[in-house]
Amino acid sequence: MAEPFFGIFDEVLEPDQHLDVFQHLENITWQASPTLSPDKARMPDSWHLTSTLLKNRIDMPVPSATLIEEFAQKHKPINVLYQKTVSLMEQYIGKFEPLRIYGNCKPYGLNSYIHRDDGDYTAIYYPALEWHEGWEGGTTFYEEQSDGFMDAIRYVTYMPNRMIVFPGYIPHRGMPCDRMCYKQRYLVVMKFQRDVNDPQYAKQFYA
Repeated sequence: MAEPFFGIFDEVLEPDQHLDVFQHLENITWQASPTLSPDKARMPDSWHLTSTLLKNRIDMPVPSATLIEEFAQKHKPINVLYQKTVSLMEQYIGKFEPLRIYGNCKPYGLNSYIHRDDGDYTAIYYPALEWHEGWEGGTTFYEEQSDGFMDAIRYVTYMPNRMIVFPGYIPHRGMPCDRMCYKQRYLVVMKFQRDVNDPQYAKQFYA
């Protein structure tokens, strides 16, 4: 089987589009997102703030055309980003259907755990207008070892207007920000599943 696609795209949006996305995230409502720690203990108000833009994790399966249209009208700057993401994925991988789209906000002091995503592919967009490399906050990817421990295999630096696209089954985590960071670490996360009606699907699956 062919190697899974892993892409890093810089300067994804035009400057005005990038600004629109950032300002949109500055003005939406954020709420604490509880999660499960590695020992399965629920930790309320931990690891990040989140805002659902298109569906949430309990609303599977694929959103209806009506919901997608409502999303496009309510979150126009994010829809521009979504359309650009779909175009990139069709160019490099194939056709996919959206599962859900949400924003994350993680200031200094909040952390995250190694996890795998639902869906086939995940696209993560870094919308900051200004960021310093020393602030950290990038995304680390892992490989599970035979003893069950996770070994870091790749780190993608948080850079404004950058997007990473990767298979959701790869273990990963958003890294914490350095204490000197005075900005919010925003993300836009888009989850996709493969369109099995895509003529390229069978060719790639059996390659």
